[in-house]
This record gives sequence, C-alpha cells and structure tokens, in this order.
Amino acid sequence: MINKGDIVRSTGKGKTKSWGNIIGIVVQAEKDRIFVIWSNTYFEDEMMMDEVEPFKITEDISQLKFSDGMVIHTHGELRCIEFSDGWYVLGEGMLIPVPNENEGKRVMNSLK
Repeated sequence: MINKGDIVRSTGKGKTKSWGNIIGIVVQAEKDRIFVIWSNTYFEDEMMMDEVEPFKITEDISQLKFSDGMVIHTHGELRCIEFSDGWYVLGEGMLIPVPNENEGKRVMNSLK
C-alpha cells in the first residue's frame, strides 16, 4: 500500500517506460492512482499504481555531489533554501528547484 508522503520510484511500466530510475514523493493516494512530485519537478503527476513502487532512501542517495565541489544533503524535514543559483525545496530525499521562496512554500505545503 502506497500512502501520502511515501517515497516512490518509477517502475518502467506505462508512461514511466523510458524514464529511468526517477524518485518522487506521493502527495495524494487514491484507490487505483496516485499523484507524485518527481525529484526534478515541482508539479503533480498523476500515476497508475503499477507505474511506481515504494523506495527507501539510503545514505548514498541522501546527498548530492556536484562537479563544482558542492554537496547538498537531502535528508531531513522539507525546507526552502536559497543557494547561489536560486531557490530550492530541500528535504525528504528531494531537491526541487523553485522560482522563488513563495513558490517553495507552496510546493512544501502541497507535499504535506
């Protein structure tokens, strides 16, 4: 059973056939479908249950390492942070770019 707030990844079935191994968080769960915000987006995507599977975040994916040496830890509570290149919603294994702090707060609220 997949519930709101669960971390999921694409299964390669249905519309996720060519997506690769993408991780997202469930923002709404219904009987036969769920709504997911994927790690590289900030909008809800309606999915069928067989298109996703539960995923447990491990330490090796709870941080992101960039070529410029920056390391971002994505564990912990959701928060809105401004880095040198813009605003992000960060936490619960996600790093979601947002245009500004207000939009970040809206995204955070939609994830709760």
